[in-house]
Amino acid sequence: MKAGFARIRITPKIGTPMEGFSDRDAEQVCDAVHDHLFVRALYLEHLEQAALIIGLDVLFLDCETVARYKRAIGRELALEPRQILLNTSHTHAGPRVSRWHYGEPDSAYLETIETAMVEAAAQAQESAREATIWAGETRSTLPLNRRKKDADDAVIFAPDPQGPVCDALPICLIKDEQDVPISLLFSVSCHPSTIKSCEISADYPGVAMARLDEHLGAGGSLFLQGAGGDAKPSVIGMGGVWHVGDWHDVTRAGLTVAREVITKLAEGLFQVEPRLQCASVDMRWPLVPPPEADEYQALLDNPASQGTDPKKTARRRWAEEQLARIRDEGGLPEAVDIGLHGIQVGNRVRLIGLEGEPVAELGLLIREFYVEGVTFPLGCTDGAQLYLPTSEMLYEGGYEVTSYFEYHQPSPLAKGVEHILRDGLDKLRRAGVR
Repeated sequence: MKAGFARIRITPKIGTPMEGFSDRDAEQVCDAVHDHLFVRALYLEHLEQAALIIGLDVLFLDCETVARYKRAIGRELALEPRQILLNTSHTHAGPRVSRWHYGEPDSAYLETIETAMVEAAAQAQESAREATIWAGETRSTLPLNRRKKDADDAVIFAPDPQGPVCDALPICLIKDEQDVPISLLFSVSCHPSTIKSCEISADYPGVAMARLDEHLGAGGSLFLQGAGGDAKPSVIGMGGVWHVGDWHDVTRAGLTVAREVITKLAEGLFQVEPRLQCASVDMRWPLVPPPEADEYQALLDNPASQGTDPKKTARRRWAEEQLARIRDEGGLPEAVDIGLHGIQVGNRVRLIGLEGEPVAELGLLIREFYVEGVTFPLGCTDGAQLYLPTSEMLYEGGYEVTSYFEYHQPSPLAKGVEHILRDGLDKLRRAGVR
């Protein structure tokens, strides 16, 4: 196998709108840079097969933007979309790059990312050299469940130490023939929402990558966001409540992850026989039947929906958008297409990415499907359609269920998501990602 890595800075200019906290984003723009953001690219080639794995230090991207970026990269590197896996770290201290919560990204900044991404991909391809693959897995103490049930069995936004988390920390180290690291892939299933600041930052993944680059003596660390849709960093969840994190917490979270990876590297990884296979499938996830037009209109007419609160503003824009779709398209969609993307980098080592924010139990489902080897269960891959909760959560409620409107969907997901995901995984396996 041949492998090459490159990274290019994509730190936005001061004054760029931010994305990750609706109240902050509505009122403030970034006023400083705490640490720089990057696009990172790992190019792989084996037996006339090629793949590109990209990591971006941003919240997430609209699917249309991802398609545009993949077309640009494909023209430069002669790659098909299924050969390009694009994962965002999901930092909540980055610039606005999507229409989440009815904001508008800066078109000039999106072009900046596109230029940097194509250049990083080209550099990674040009620098590709003979390589060996090593893999392993450990556990991370960082993810902490955020769906706690109160005395009335209602889900509240609070730390739940007994709640499920996907605490797997998969690792894949790629080295050249001189044993020099080319790239280190690792993944944690946890929101990088440690701090609520107007300073640009990659949050804990940036700290972890910087420390691992220092440890390896090379700049090839690449964080991939996992199935952390219902997890926050444990460093800000002590005492049964989420406290407002500071930069010390960000550093502590990142160094915790880095130490966990370094400990596993010291224990030893197993060498992997190269095997490169790329595949993607579209899954049809049904929605609950959406409201009728008069229900959207009633929301707009309700005095309680008025005001400048960001959530109220987003709700009104959501209702207006759905009414326009009914008028222009004759109705609303009854399902949402969720992409499932797999890249196998070696025998029993694979990346499995979902086009959304999967909760921990869906990450665990992916891991259980692939019994052997090392599996990276990923969210925020190739875009983000909405949160992806379990069927049980759809009955329980909570933010992961009720936030569908922030993603421009007309109604919540319907039950049965586990069956749909297993069917998609089976199709991936039949397509060669094993």
